[in-house]
Amino acid sequence: MSEKFIIEGGKKLEGEIEVRGSKNAAGALLAAVLLTDEECLIDNLPRIS
Repeated sequence: MSEKFIIEGGKKLEGEIEVRGSKNAAGALLAAVLLTDEECLIDNLPRIS
């Protein structure tokens, strides 16, 4: 899988992507949710203790 996405153009991005749950990604996802005013649904995350 690519390490990054390069997006060109002036069109608004929207949609859904499905990724596998990862304890290492959970913190970054939760931080990203705080940066948007949009409604976000995050599921398929493992329990972090």
